[in-house]
Amino acid sequence: MKDDFFYKITSFIFLICFVIIMGGCAKPNPTPHEVTGKYKDCAKCHKKGTEEDAPKTTHLKKEPCDECHKVEPKKEENKD
Repeated sequence: MKDDFFYKITSFIFLICFVIIMGGCAKPNPTPHEVTGKYKDCAKCHKKGTEEDAPKTTHLKKEPCDECHKVEPKKEENKD
């Protein structure tokens, strides 16, 4: 009986840890620009955020950024 209880508790703790760890890269925001040139240093714009289009990040220490945030440039609008 004690072994069954221990198994259930251990399984529950493992499941909670797995969910927490995997939740980090569950569905991050895409990067709407190439990560080259002046955009290579993500912290330069995202450390404090900018008025234009760079939201402040809460997790600068999790690098490299493109490990979770995939580059998906914004589509150019037709100006015809």
